[in-house]
Amino acid sequence: MKEKGATAAAVRIRWPADEDFKEKEAFQWSVLTKDNWNAEAVLGWRFSPAELKKRSAEATAAKRSRH
Repeated sequence: MKEKGATAAAVRIRWPADEDFKEKEAFQWSVLTKDNWNAEAVLGWRFSPAELKKRSAEATAAKRSRH
């Protein structure tokens, strides 16, 4: 069975300024792939609690609309 959708996505991360280390606000692009999803590793990534809540609500609404 062929998978649908993209296998990777890029996100722009904003790192706020840190006065303790005299660092200015910075931005970084990161590529998120299925291979590093939920990984305890460098470049590993997960959804934020807010995103998980949103996705859960959408899935629940979709299930209800099918019935």
